[in-house]
Amino acid sequence: MHISSRQRVSLNGEWGLEIDVLDAGRDQKIYECRTETPEGRPENFDVTAFRRVAVPGDWNRQFSELAYYEGVAWYHHKVSRPAGWAGKRAFLYFEGANYETTVYWNGEELGTHEGGFTPFYFEVTGKIESQNTLVVRVDSRRRTDALPSDRYDWFNYGGITRSVWLVYSPKNYIKDFIVTTEVGKKQTFATIDFEVVGGDKGERARVLIPELKVEVPTKLGPGGKGQVKIDISAVTLWTPQKPRMYKIEVACGGDRISDEIGFRSIERKGEKLLLNGQPLFLRGVCVHEEAPRTAGRTMHERDIEFIFKTARSLGANFLRLVHYPHTEQMARNADKSGMLLWEEIPVYKACDFKSKRTLGVAKNMLAELIERDRNRASVIAWSVANETPETPERSRFLKDLVKTSKALDPSRPVAAAMFAKRNKKSMTVKDPLSKIVDIVGINEYIGWYEEAATAAASIKWKSEAKRPVIVTEFGAAARAGLRGKVTERWTEDYQEALFNAQLDMAEKISFLVGTTPWVLFDFRSPVRMNRHQQGYNRKGLVSDQGVRKLAFQVVRDRYEAWRKKYEGK
Repeated sequence: MHISSRQRVSLNGEWGLEIDVLDAGRDQKIYECRTETPEGRPENFDVTAFRRVAVPGDWNRQFSELAYYEGVAWYHHKVSRPAGWAGKRAFLYFEGANYETTVYWNGEELGTHEGGFTPFYFEVTGKIESQNTLVVRVDSRRRTDALPSDRYDWFNYGGITRSVWLVYSPKNYIKDFIVTTEVGKKQTFATIDFEVVGGDKGERARVLIPELKVEVPTKLGPGGKGQVKIDISAVTLWTPQKPRMYKIEVACGGDRISDEIGFRSIERKGEKLLLNGQPLFLRGVCVHEEAPRTAGRTMHERDIEFIFKTARSLGANFLRLVHYPHTEQMARNADKSGMLLWEEIPVYKACDFKSKRTLGVAKNMLAELIERDRNRASVIAWSVANETPETPERSRFLKDLVKTSKALDPSRPVAAAMFAKRNKKSMTVKDPLSKIVDIVGINEYIGWYEEAATAAASIKWKSEAKRPVIVTEFGAAARAGLRGKVTERWTEDYQEALFNAQLDMAEKISFLVGTTPWVLFDFRSPVRMNRHQQGYNRKGLVSDQGVRKLAFQVVRDRYEAWRKKYEGK
């Protein structure tokens, strides 16, 4: 559902929060907001006594006693009816809540959503009174049949971690539009598909690109769907060097929506990756949805700006957003600033690949991500998995996800991160998954989990995939400020030596189209508890306090050399 250009009211701010350790709240009907039972007995839960919590925001970092809490919590918020909403359709829109969320409006259950990182919404048309109670149950418990599954190497932040909106529209409204760009040798075309909920076949609609003085009339087809194809050969195509954006508007009946769009094409051709028909080399880095010196998963504008500023200082033109969908604002910022993105869903090692239920969750999560970000020029790949075991069940599971991605968005490559086959002197890309996806990501930690920091430089690479390959993870952990010999692990010196060797190796891989070192910033992980890590994965080029390590400059220097080599400047 498109909300960025609609009239909406933010519900962010101070809410009530109550922890429900025994998950008793539904039986006791917290959502009815009673202080006593019909018989006059006091209730065990009283929304007027809930502690105050910031929304958006996880509960783990807001309250020290909840630092590692995984379970059920209840939110309560009062919502006044905005003026001028008579006759409108109204929706409650959540940008994200982790993990399973059930929403109640004035005591009525609206529905449940599963998944901690993608948006969802419920219609409240005809249900808005002068004063309203919004109650939300969030369950952050890990499960074997969930995504991610019960074991993973990052922190499980619980709660309403992203913004909440009350959105309204006309009775018949434009749900969204999709822009697909075809870049040819002589002409460039944009196809705009859209859907009008409640629209009738034959109803008039228009697509406009004001800056190009384009206005194309059309008529709705069956199901309120419409499509126009426009010659846009006069546009400046979107690139990282020149991220040109154009406003597109779609109008039908009493509704009109718009968005800023970059026109570009992305495709695989053999072992090359092409942007607007030209070979692309990706100078990237992996990023978790955490920024130095901030509280938890919730990203504010200052955090996003700091991430992009640091990545640009590194010389990056590409971010691998791991291992789950990040906030939509990352993609919108990337569109404006010219940063390319890899977006991923949390299909990870422990995923239950035999479960039809888990596959259904994965397909829905992928669909929600694609629906949200398919118009973002910066997004060049949908990743369906990271570091999954090489089994027949996994291959069938991921083949189904690739098929889903292609059906929803045939304009973008599908990617996955996997392992290569290793012997002492070589790495070979031959995982069966490498022939299912368009872009192959290879995670390898030569010099960290085995051998010496300098071992990578002598490794030779081969590929049976015949696909573009990105080395999607490599690195070593270092505690910021810890110095020592280049042979001493956990020191900045060891990390520096490893990155020099890894980047020397990368320069010799003929089918390589990019690298994304692991990782830009140190991030929280409860499985990393030795004396150097203390609850953090310390492989960051920058510490959790924003301190750049020696390896940062190594990557920066190499990326500047690669920029000159591949961009000719």
